[in-house]
Amino acid sequence: MSSKTLEKHIIEFLNLKRSSPEVRTHMTYGKKLEVFYNYLIDEKDISEQNYISVLEQLSINDIISSINYYKKNNNVKYQSTINNYLSVLHEFFKFLLENYKMRNECFEENSKEKVLREECDEFVKEHFSPTEKAKELDEKLVRELIQKCNESISAGENKCIADLRIKNGIYTEYVSALVVKLVLLTGLKNSKVLSLEFSQ
Repeated sequence: MSSKTLEKHIIEFLNLKRSSPEVRTHMTYGKKLEVFYNYLIDEKDISEQNYISVLEQLSINDIISSINYYKKNNNVKYQSTINNYLSVLHEFFKFLLENYKMRNECFEENSKEKVLREECDEFVKEHFSPTEKAKELDEKLVRELIQKCNESISAGENKCIADLRIKNGIYTEYVSALVVKLVLLTGLKNSKVLSLEFSQ
């Protein structure tokens, strides 16, 4: 089962984030909401008829269950990934409230939201590792990384953007590969690469 209307809300939210200067990339949001949407389908039997009630009635235990779902299905290991996931959910539920009057108390500024943060923080610290420190790349690893990027870029070449939907992974890998190659070439951080503009 699924909900076409909820899918439209997610796309609308992502389009909004795409044009927002304070967000590094809407792709991160897309991946996190893809996981959340799949959780709702697989674990909450969401449908076009019930999606509003499901979203509004999600409990703290449900949110923690969705974190477990993310870990199980995406081999997530680090706290920072889950913290980002929870931040995206907060932003998305804020969007739903402001635009569609869908209200879930777990994501509002009240005592329930505070409990959600505390319980999720405790769960994340118990089940996930601190973010792994970045390791220096030697020449061999750089060459392997470039080769992998080239394969991802080739898979996305000559395809219409509409066909490279986030949920099939090609678009995400295609853009990520381009960014990685630019980082390797320029030595800039991801955020700086994403702010580069074409010269005239």
